[in-house]
Amino acid sequence: MLLNPEIKPILSSFNIPIADGYAYLLSVYYDVKPSYTPIELVEKMNRTRILSLDEQSKTLNWNIPLFEEQVTGFELVRDWIDKFGAINKDRKGTYKDVAARMKKFFVNNPSIRQDEVMGATDMYLRTVTNPTYLKTSHKFIYEGVGAEKTSALLEWVEKYKSMAVSDQGRTSFNNTMS
Repeated sequence: MLLNPEIKPILSSFNIPIADGYAYLLSVYYDVKPSYTPIELVEKMNRTRILSLDEQSKTLNWNIPLFEEQVTGFELVRDWIDKFGAINKDRKGTYKDVAARMKKFFVNNPSIRQDEVMGATDMYLRTVTNPTYLKTSHKFIYEGVGAEKTSALLEWVEKYKSMAVSDQGRTSFNNTMS
């Protein structure tokens, strides 16, 4: 696995030696506890926001993936937020929020493909007549908590799939009638 090259300029901008920064990040990632880590390094690394602690769940969030392999495959998030931003810049959302919810969405719905998500999103966005009422990009994926949690995205994916099936049926019917 290759280290994410996006991290190098961030470390440089915080005057953190590249080797020290990567060593620290690798030790955190693999949960290795060296006998000594300078407190100054830890403080500087915290300022980079490459990773952060979610106070509520007490889990680490990697705001920037440590490995290149973790970056690929989620290019759709940037396209996703840009689509919302094109209609209402205030509803664009942040990469971090959308990526976290999108990952959870795909984990919870393994049969859904990225092209279905994008097609369903385009369907939803075509129905928005007033940009003020556009859902925020991350809330479109999941909104609410516990039993009150809903997913407008899941509803639109189901509509998209049923429309694709009915379009396929019409095409098959038209082909047999020719």
